[in-house]
Amino acid sequence: MMTTSFLTEVMLRGFAVALAGGLLCLALNSTGTAGQRCRALRFTFAALLLLPLVVALAPGWTVLPSFDPGVSTTIAEDSSIYVRDSPTAAPQESGFTLATPPQPHASPGHPISWQSALMGLYIAGLLSGILPLALAHGRLRRLRRDSSPCEDRRMESVIRKAKVLVCYRSKKVDVRFSKQACMPMTWGLRHPVILLPEESKSWPEERLLAVIAHECTHIRRRDGLASLGIQVARALHWPNPLVWWLFRRWRMETERACDATVVAHGVVPPSDYATALHSVAQSYHTHRKIGSVTTALPMARKTTLEDRVQRILRPATPTSRLAKVGEALLLGICLTVSVIAQQAPAPKSPAKDRGQGSAVITLTSKLEIHEERFDIDPTKLPTDKRSELRSFLESNGIPFDAGVASSHYDKEHNQLVVRNTRVGVNEVRKLVARLNSEGPTEGYIIHAPAEDRQTVVNRALCERAFPPFSTYKIPNSILALEADLVSNLDETVPYEAERHPKKDWWPRSWTGEHSLRSAFQNSVVWYYQDLAARMNQATINSSLLEWHYGKGQVTEKNLTDYWLGNGLTITAKEQINFLQRFHESQLGLAEETTTGVKSIAFAEEREGKRLYAKTGTGDLNENLWLAWYVGWIEEAGKDGETQYFALLCLDHSFADVRKRRRALREKVLGEMGFE
Repeated sequence: MMTTSFLTEVMLRGFAVALAGGLLCLALNSTGTAGQRCRALRFTFAALLLLPLVVALAPGWTVLPSFDPGVSTTIAEDSSIYVRDSPTAAPQESGFTLATPPQPHASPGHPISWQSALMGLYIAGLLSGILPLALAHGRLRRLRRDSSPCEDRRMESVIRKAKVLVCYRSKKVDVRFSKQACMPMTWGLRHPVILLPEESKSWPEERLLAVIAHECTHIRRRDGLASLGIQVARALHWPNPLVWWLFRRWRMETERACDATVVAHGVVPPSDYATALHSVAQSYHTHRKIGSVTTALPMARKTTLEDRVQRILRPATPTSRLAKVGEALLLGICLTVSVIAQQAPAPKSPAKDRGQGSAVITLTSKLEIHEERFDIDPTKLPTDKRSELRSFLESNGIPFDAGVASSHYDKEHNQLVVRNTRVGVNEVRKLVARLNSEGPTEGYIIHAPAEDRQTVVNRALCERAFPPFSTYKIPNSILALEADLVSNLDETVPYEAERHPKKDWWPRSWTGEHSLRSAFQNSVVWYYQDLAARMNQATINSSLLEWHYGKGQVTEKNLTDYWLGNGLTITAKEQINFLQRFHESQLGLAEETTTGVKSIAFAEEREGKRLYAKTGTGDLNENLWLAWYVGWIEEAGKDGETQYFALLCLDHSFADVRKRRRALREKVLGEMGFE
């Protein structure tokens, strides 16, 4: 049963937790991101939500003493110790405990005590916070029932594109339209709903894309679930003014975090997104049936519009590592101080404390850690090289096994992390470079879906991701044709030496004028770099995600060379999957695009079999070159079988890797019956 002492415990501890969360949020205000502040506030409200349970299950963890009206108190000679004395029975506990003087019983003329009045006031406030949530849930259900589902193909295409751009793939979004001029919003935990005004069907695609991407980001971040938990926590701690401030701050930071995500993923340019946000906020209002107490998340509020627009247009400042350490230290100090201050017992006699342990918290003033990271994957090294690496590290006092404090292997980044080593950095770097210098090798995949057959040679190599180099001219040509950057496959563009100075290694054919067809067949880099410079990076990113073409992010900095070892990587298996989906018209492309790319990719025909292929070559480091050859073979006839292939070779020079690829090409094509 809840008592006033229990309630006071929860409120006091809640104030300490809210204070720590507020200080952390303020510390992150200048050095952190909106996402970091949002997470900090979520953790704070999660602690507030669980606090009553923690206090109930840990009765010894108290701030205020409990009071037993049947127990009187006397004061011993040592005034620092209160002795508990029961007049009717022997004490149930031994030792000393903190007690308070008895409070007078309520007289018959005052049937309601102040404790009861206080408890009634708290419960009334609690219900006033919980009941509107239940009512709002019913209103949201009626609002969904009165709206109409999305049946517009253009809208469905924009929804798909927005989901891909913000990396939201887990659930189907129910986009609906309301005839009332209500603010775009989203709600729902298991079955998320996005509600748009009916007029949004005629919005420009950029505004529609920005709005849907914003709402999809809310769903991906599970802000609806967070909103429910946070509002329940606010209702539990309604007497605490800090909790109300934190709630308003969370509501603002979660919108900022979604804005930052949409802009960072390149959905639309920041200026266009800010314009769309301003237009929506000025034209629509939060639905009158929803109110402010609900799990629905409106896209914009006029009160925070100016701040959000300024943050969207202002370049983000990266968070330094020192700032992150400071934020973590601040949080730890706040929580430690609040816990220790509230767990501190009443003053005791020094004699009674003899032999008792005391908790001491020591913060080290300086901790020096020297760390070096080396790009190497020990799990994929040959046995002899792995043994050499182990012997070298252990002989220099560096444990090789993962999980040891002084060194470990970072699987996410394929890096060996070495800390506090006495070995010179250059010495380790030379060893890693030598171990990474692979010898000549090759591998390939042949995929025949009609026969349900797949041949894989050197699986480890085929599962490693490498830059696609000129094999990327297949998707690059698709993007150019889809964007209408090329009107004719044979329309030529003159070579401009001032914009593209000739390099020593360029083939002579590159310095002439080229069309899409000739640039594809001759792997002309400058031609495709010009095309890439005219493309929208958001469109490129969304297309690559939707096509499952490798991994990597296209930005303004790498827009003209991301496929040349500056961001984008792909495995042989992913090459096969992409080619099959393209050939079977599963990428959602215009028929003219598919026909055009197949036309320029055609290589030769032998005995009724047509070969479509693309090469790609580049250096991985100064001592290692990579050569690709990918494509498919069609048999003549309506029911002719199609086989797909991807082969790759590694060697120490450009000439050697081309020679190795030529030999492997003939072998693979021979296995596929193309002779």
